[in-house]
Amino acid sequence: MIQIDFPKAYKTEVFGINDSGDIVGSCELINSGPCAFIKKGDDFIPLDLDSNVFSSPVAYNINSSGQIVGSYKDYSQKKHGFFLESYNNTSDVITIDFPGASETEVFGINDSGDIVGKYKVYTDSYPAPDPYSYPAPDSGFFAFIKKGNDFIPLDLESNNLRLSVAYGVNKLGCIVGSYLDHCSNVKHGFLIPPPSQSPLCQDRCPVS
Repeated sequence: MIQIDFPKAYKTEVFGINDSGDIVGSCELINSGPCAFIKKGDDFIPLDLDSNVFSSPVAYNINSSGQIVGSYKDYSQKKHGFFLESYNNTSDVITIDFPGASETEVFGINDSGDIVGKYKVYTDSYPAPDPYSYPAPDSGFFAFIKKGNDFIPLDLESNNLRLSVAYGVNKLGCIVGSYLDHCSNVKHGFLIPPPSQSPLCQDRCPVS
């Protein structure tokens, strides 16, 4: 095992690695707080995101082209996803928000640029949490995939599942994540095959 610690950080977490061995994650710096970073070889490179806009950024995944996805909080502590075409051009960072959602987080990207994550919708059943409570309670959230400009919910709720999250998608289009069973209140993992392998995935990718 190789331990990875961002220099001068008191906490380091890594979440993604591509075929070139580039690693992405987040750290807590002693003097300047949370930071998303990429590790290329022996070099630790912070993602220079505007701290006035991108609070508590986390880089979750990187594909073979060097495209990076992650999440951040805005001034009101609501979460958004982000996409970076390249670590050395952070001025072109793109915010990812599922249409109509209260919050969005993205966790995975494949070599085709498909992005997966979860979105939250605050309703009377799932009210917005107090941003200053710790830990913040779970609200209603749902797994999705973004293909090009299209946001596609995975419709796991139609199978009596809830609190679903998509964490990863590979080059074949297989999606993995987790959900909470309505009946047992137990969390499970899931695998959704690509549309070419499962007729149930032809439309909006419900669980097979």
